[in-house]
Amino acid sequence: MCAIGGDHWPPPSFHRKWAFMMSIDIYTEKAIQVPSKEHIIPNFLGGQLISCELIDKFTNDYFGGSIDAALAQALRPITVPLDARSDRKPNEPAPAMQATSVDGETYEVRAGGVVRPTPKLDVQVIGRELHINGSAPGMPEIRQALRKKVKQLGLSLDEVMKQVESLATKHIGLMPKLTFPVEIWDRDPYRATAKIACNQLGMHEQALFLRPEFNSIRQFVMHGTQPEVLPVQVAPVDIRRPESAPMGRLDHLVIVHGTAATGQVTGLVTYFGLLSFVVNLATCTLDKNFSYSYRVDQLGRSDRQNASADLKMVIPSFESCARLSYEEFRETALAQLNSLLPEVFGIQRQHWLRRIILPYWEKAAELTARRELTPDEHWELANAITVAVVRELEPSIREASRLRRAEAEAALEKASTDGGGEDK
Repeated sequence: MCAIGGDHWPPPSFHRKWAFMMSIDIYTEKAIQVPSKEHIIPNFLGGQLISCELIDKFTNDYFGGSIDAALAQALRPITVPLDARSDRKPNEPAPAMQATSVDGETYEVRAGGVVRPTPKLDVQVIGRELHINGSAPGMPEIRQALRKKVKQLGLSLDEVMKQVESLATKHIGLMPKLTFPVEIWDRDPYRATAKIACNQLGMHEQALFLRPEFNSIRQFVMHGTQPEVLPVQVAPVDIRRPESAPMGRLDHLVIVHGTAATGQVTGLVTYFGLLSFVVNLATCTLDKNFSYSYRVDQLGRSDRQNASADLKMVIPSFESCARLSYEEFRETALAQLNSLLPEVFGIQRQHWLRRIILPYWEKAAELTARRELTPDEHWELANAITVAVVRELEPSIREASRLRRAEAEAALEKASTDGGGEDK
């Protein structure tokens, strides 16, 4: 304690002033005890815009382990094929996801759409012997499975792996048809979507958002308490159109818009250019019109705030979206997904080709840095790339050939049967 002129320091007026200046958590409406960096659009979607005056660390941790995690999981069937990386870890691939084949087997889908079966290994120690049965996508998975058992026997892991490699049989198979749900149209992802709109409004109009009229959307985000009409609705919006001046092929966007004449405060949140939602934030007395936007090109690692093209976008009225019947909602959602997936798979194919070709290209670049390639080296490079592509496609080529043979045989059998009928 420090005293100046007989009075305690700091004086009571200082305490009152400090309390007034403290930031308020816009969701709990309590003073922020531990400031926390809150991304307006989540970091796993490439969001770079941060505010340290929106929520307490406790609230941030709660969201991160609940509704933000649910949104990340729901969007994984899109982020994984695209290898859409977080802004915080741009050098790390997008997290893998689990998928199920049509025959019930589980597979791991890695960034860029690389599919690998999950390991099925039975490792037992019997006496001084190590017994291994099963299958694995590669030697690293077998090595990991053997690590503890080998240590238990006091053996060298490297020596054991040499024996395993000599005994293992390698098999290249056709990638199965996989099924995985896109569950973005669900309660917790909806709460995370509403939070993005609330964050955007709170960053620019915090005093407004802390008014009682916003308690309903606040309770929906915090606790999932649903008002009479769900405050998040599917919106038929495509932000890839030229008039919206897209930054990349599949941008994310959040806009909050307030109209003084009606008192309506509405948000628009779009993922990957097409998965769009309108958010009913509140109806209240406004002394001005306002509009704030934030757009992210996750694949190109860039963003922008309050661009005129974004601010001019028309947000569909919440009422019109809420009036959609279940059939109309389903049709709108499926139309968005069916329009988005070809874009996703097109980019995935680019990743696939880049993954195959890049090692050869880098090797050629290393050589050409010292001298020009000879005609023979050009031919060897082209041949190596062709062989690598064909090797990757070999299971699909074999399956396609099998199907063509089966169709030809069926056609011949049908012709024979039809011809026999006519002879009779």
